[in-house]
Amino acid sequence: MIFGKESKLKDEIIKIGKKLSDLRLVVAHSGNLSARIDENHILVTATGSSLGALTCGDIIRVDLTDPQSLKNPKLTSEFPLHQLIYKNLKHRVVIHCHPTLVNAYFAIYSDLKA
Repeated sequence: MIFGKESKLKDEIIKIGKKLSDLRLVVAHSGNLSARIDENHILVTATGSSLGALTCGDIIRVDLTDPQSLKNPKLTSEFPLHQLIYKNLKHRVVIHCHPTLVNAYFAIYSDLKA
């Protein structure tokens, strides 16, 4: 049953990545998506993945309790953020976007101006 669930989650991640790209909330290789399979396992987009053109091969299965799994060289540098969310909260999905306008704003300003 877990493999069917995992396959469906991968399909959903691919669909959401395409939608985020179509809405221009991510560009090029920015942003990450992850989804909880169960208490100890998640799926996360690999480093360098383009969310608008994801394939099943761009999505990594990670065992949060296995130190070897956490050393996967394909893990995004932002994986620790996803890991902390899953360890401390019961969230089932993390959508981490880098909208172009927000990136441009913070390239100029260091904080939000009123």
